[in-house]
Amino acid sequence: MKKNFFDVLDKPVNSELKLKKEIKRQQKYYSQEVVLQTLEGMKALHGFQAYTLLYLIYSLGAAKGEIYPLTWGDVNLDQHLLLLGHRLVKDKATGLQVREEGMKNLHRFRKLRLEDSLVHLLAQWKKIQENELAQLGIEQSNEQYLFTYVTSDTKINQPLGRDWLNRKLNNVEKVYHLPHIMPHGFRHTFISDSLNAGVNEFALKGIVGHSAVSHVTESVYGHSDLTSQMEVFNRVENARRIRTQDVPKQEKRHLAS
Repeated sequence: MKKNFFDVLDKPVNSELKLKKEIKRQQKYYSQEVVLQTLEGMKALHGFQAYTLLYLIYSLGAAKGEIYPLTWGDVNLDQHLLLLGHRLVKDKATGLQVREEGMKNLHRFRKLRLEDSLVHLLAQWKKIQENELAQLGIEQSNEQYLFTYVTSDTKINQPLGRDWLNRKLNNVEKVYHLPHIMPHGFRHTFISDSLNAGVNEFALKGIVGHSAVSHVTESVYGHSDLTSQMEVFNRVENARRIRTQDVPKQEKRHLAS
C-alpha cells in the first residue's frame, strides 16, 4: 500500500478529547504575570545562576537541553553572538554528564544574535561565576560551562543534571502558588509571543530550530540571518514590554520583598 486509507476517512471528533488537548496546549503558554513572578521567584529562591538560565530560555525560545551544554566558548559577548551546537550525554564509565558535539537534528545547529539586555545579564553572571570559581581554586575558561552544580556525591562544577531546572521551578511554583510551570513552556511562550507580535514564521523557524515544512523552504528559510534575528528579538521584546506595563502593580512587585 502506498497510502494509509485512514487518511481519507472522515474521523469522528471526540469533543472531550479535543478540549483536553486544547487545555494541555494552553498550559504550555504562560501569561506575562506568571513569567514575571516565576523569574523573580527563581532569583529570590535559587540565585542568579538559576535566574540567568531561565531568562536565557525565555529570551531565546531555546530548549533547556540546548542551554545546559553551553560553555563560555559558545558565547561572544563582544559580537553579541551565541552558538547552539552541543548536547549532554551520560558517560557510562563515570555516570556523569559530558558534552559532545551534535544535536537531535541538523536544523537545531544555529547561531543566535543576543540582545543588549541579554548580553548585559550574561556579562553579570560571568563575573559572578568567575568569583565563585576562584574561591574553589578554579580558573574560568572558554571550556567552563555557563551553568553547573554540585552532584549528590559532592562532585563540584558539573554540568546540570537533566531535571535540575524542573526541580527549581517546582519549588518556585509551590512557594508562590503559581500554576504548574515547565522549562519547555517558556519555549512555547517565546514562540507564541513571536507569532502574536507578527514575526515571520520562517524567520522564527530559524531562531527556535524548527524544521521547515518542505525541503524547498528548509533550504531557503531554514536559518534566518543575524539581521532578521535582531528584528525578531526586538519586536518580541517590545511586545513583551508593553504587556508588562499592563500588569497590575501588585503583580509586578519584587517577590523577595
